[in-house]
Amino acid sequence: MNNTSVVIPISSFSELIKLLSLEHVLNSNIPLDRILKIVMMHKCKSVIVEENHKHRGYSEEYVEFYSTTFKKHSPLTTRIHFFSANAKDIDPKNLKNNENHYLGFCVLRPVDSPKVVEAIIRPPIFEGHSNNSFFICKNEYSVQINIKGSKKQLLKIRAFPFIQPDGRVGTCAHGAIATIDHYLCNNEKISDRKNKRINYFIAKIHKLAVRDDVKFFPRIGLSPEEIQRVLRAMGYHAQVYNRLDDKPYPRDRLALWRIIHYYIESGIPVILGLPTATMGHAMTIIGHSSDPHCW
Repeated sequence: MNNTSVVIPISSFSELIKLLSLEHVLNSNIPLDRILKIVMMHKCKSVIVEENHKHRGYSEEYVEFYSTTFKKHSPLTTRIHFFSANAKDIDPKNLKNNENHYLGFCVLRPVDSPKVVEAIIRPPIFEGHSNNSFFICKNEYSVQINIKGSKKQLLKIRAFPFIQPDGRVGTCAHGAIATIDHYLCNNEKISDRKNKRINYFIAKIHKLAVRDDVKFFPRIGLSPEEIQRVLRAMGYHAQVYNRLDDKPYPRDRLALWRIIHYYIESGIPVILGLPTATMGHAMTIIGHSSDPHCW
């Protein structure tokens, strides 16, 4: 990939994939594929690549796990910034002029099958009353961009964060907790300003989830009660709601959906636990829609 002082033009999705050397991973990494398709949906025309980016979340994972493996891994990540403006119209030393064209960023782990350490991307364009799809949980984030040869620059974007677990240090539950904590720590309406702290990433959440005398990888998933315990250890009043499958009428299911709706409409994301063929899956709900295919 190119030096961070260069704004790289992009003309198609396939060109973006080739630039990032991701041809071999997208089929097995649906979240990353979705992120890249969303930025192309916004007509991404250029990117800035920050090589050797030090990311706090991955640095914590590196200390806990990647630095101890037989295969050597870099302690630094790659961060990609996306813009809907043409490369020729972007001055790397004055990005503020193109803040309206800023689509967000994505940080990739330096591993064989790179997964997303953190991403903050402009929401999909389907949002709105036209199809009853609403992206409720959003914050304004100030993103610091470090370009070689120029001062640090801040660009603002309104979005919801995404953190993808690597499957070694953390699982889907750890990712869901980290994502929600990232959102709540940056939400001025919800967060406790007197006790404001920086958000937790997956490695620190892993430490909260296990006993002090237990340290093993890859990490197994978390039960709803364990998720609740971790969130409470982080200072949140977390509540577990269960749907009783043995009830003969759908009343209980509807009551649970109403509770979820109330939280989402209040700007509070919800972790939803879903049964799978093996164990289960945790996902974060941040909006609602009458169109089941739009997300």
